[in-house]
Amino acid sequence: MPAQTGIAVTFGGPIVAPNPSQPNSNITRFTVDRQQINPGECVTFYWNTRDAQNVYFYREGEVGQDSPVDPNPSHYSVCPKSTSTHFLWVTGDGGATEIRSMPIWVGEAQRGGAGPTIPSFSASPPVVSAGNRCTTLLWTAQGTDITRTVLFRNGQSVMDSTARNSFQDCVPDADLGRDITYELRVETRTGGWTIRQVKVSAARG
Repeated sequence: MPAQTGIAVTFGGPIVAPNPSQPNSNITRFTVDRQQINPGECVTFYWNTRDAQNVYFYREGEVGQDSPVDPNPSHYSVCPKSTSTHFLWVTGDGGATEIRSMPIWVGEAQRGGAGPTIPSFSASPPVVSAGNRCTTLLWTAQGTDITRTVLFRNGQSVMDSTARNSFQDCVPDADLGRDITYELRVETRTGGWTIRQVKVSAARG
């Protein structure tokens, strides 16, 4: 299956995840009532899914499989102590994986202006297997005062750095047989950020 590249680029500022454009998407809604809060306040996430086999809701740094939730309809309140990204991970009846992300800013100074840019983000090779399960993620990031670069595999952080522009990742057994979503997030000192995704196909054979 050919890999999809250059998708889901998001710049700093308030966003609400749109309804998916793909007719076969398993996530039909993923929103939050507020994205900017003060310390000690809470937000409520809402989602709807269809043909879902497993649904997980978790924040960066957590293991998705440890946080199963009801697939539909559902809502969930969280009270993050610091700025963080939350993920909805859905596995469909056919085994396809879909992940949505939503950042929550905590504190008035967290959200800054326009984010940095990620002119390129790719995976080589874009197809891996049990016999050759490693791929190298390559990217370029531009912007002043870039302080953090985080790479996620299916919502789980695999790299957190400030000066890298490549990373080799070897897909674990649990992720073979489905598409892998890698998400790159680049942050600046003032709170601006940019997200870009690339997909890798992981075969079992």
